Amino acid sequence: MIIDSHVHCFPDRLAPRAVETLKTASQGLISYSDGTLKGVLASMRGSGVDVSVICPVATNPAQTGKVNDFSIAINKRDDIVALGAVHPDQRDWESELRHIKDAGLPGIKLHPEYQSFHVDEPRMMRIYETCVELGLVIVFHAGIDLGYPDSVRCTPRRFRRVAERVDTSRFVLGHMGAWRMWDEVEEHLVGLDVYFDTAYCFGHMDREQFLRMVRRHGTGKILFATDSPWKDQGEYVRALQASGLEPGEFAAVAGDNAAKLFGVKTGADR
Repeated sequence: MIIDSHVHCFPDRLAPRAVETLKTASQGLISYSDGTLKGVLASMRGSGVDVSVICPVATNPAQTGKVNDFSIAINKRDDIVALGAVHPDQRDWESELRHIKDAGLPGIKLHPEYQSFHVDEPRMMRIYETCVELGLVIVFHAGIDLGYPDSVRCTPRRFRRVAERVDTSRFVLGHMGAWRMWDEVEEHLVGLDVYFDTAYCFGHMDREQFLRMVRRHGTGKILFATDSPWKDQGEYVRALQASGLEPGEFAAVAGDNAAKLFGVKTGADR
């Protein structure tokens, strides 16, 4: 089974504007689908991806209700796992997290740049601790974001401080720990009890460094991911196949780890 652990899509009426806005903000970012659920499903059929994990971001507190309604609606499919969203500035973040849990969503996505917080701020610890209490996964954007090249709010050093205070065993650092900060990831994060995903990494990081990080960190804590629609799912499946992982390592990274983390049904259970 191949599970793409880091995918973005939007409600049909919002997708065209959202995709164009992000492409403009990121200075020429290419979109490989139209950003709709239908587009995700078409991409999956053409790439061999069995399940996609949708990672929404609420860019202001007022968005969270509608974002989570959309996630709850699409989470009913066997081939889609949808995360929820909270915004650090919303007053009712705790009740929103409990709503996410009660609705059957396995976790949330947080984006320090788009939500204007540093990952190690004291106010964020309460959110992390509540997620741990509820058993919710947190997927973080980590490292540089093309839309915010001069602002990095989730650095390896900052996340190390989080890991010293909170149980991070169900946290996921996108982009192999921190995009384009992989030397610092190796120094500060490799070996900690936290997941890394491969979103937007193939073609940007050295193959030898990728394999070294996977094996030093442990193949049980690496998740295949693309960042679709910003990367092509089929291209990334082929890149993972050509990465040099051994068969057992490949199976763990391609889908087994994500199935356990996100509660994806496998085999006869699907």
